[in-house]
Amino acid sequence: MSDLINAVLQLIKDFFKFLLPFGVLDQWEAGVRLRFGKYCGDLLPGFHWKYPLNIDVFHTQSCALAAINLQSQTFTRDDGAHDLVDAFVLYRLDPKYIRKYIIDLEDEEDVLSNICLKVIINTLGKNGGTFDEAKTEIEKEIQAEVRRKWGIIVEEVNITNHVSGILPLRLFQE
Repeated sequence: MSDLINAVLQLIKDFFKFLLPFGVLDQWEAGVRLRFGKYCGDLLPGFHWKYPLNIDVFHTQSCALAAINLQSQTFTRDDGAHDLVDAFVLYRLDPKYIRKYIIDLEDEEDVLSNICLKVIINTLGKNGGTFDEAKTEIEKEIQAEVRRKWGIIVEEVNITNHVSGILPLRLFQE
């Protein structure tokens, strides 16, 4: 019986939300307004009027600090040695790029992960695998690439594990 009551209450809530002529974005959010499915403006935190009946739809995204763990990755350095690296990234969205972020980007964690791993592996591969000297270069390159392309501000790239000289995995025995 309580499931039925909850379903009816949710239906009533959704109906009134459908009719509401306004929306409110919280302090940590930014968004875009779509009218009949077409982009027509950015939304910053605060109160915003909209046409009801889903003529105007707000899509919002948090701009608060978030973290992503990068999967362990093995790579071969320029000198032929094999290394293993683990890292995590602290990032947030720049509200000025909200349109690009919401409309053009499907999965920000996947894109950020791929770009970060590419930069880390390329930099460590060139620098003989020593990440102490390469950390600043890695952060600057990642920040420049993801900020320019997607409006993501990388606060910190932290390499949590770096193992040099591992043996490559052999899938087939000779």
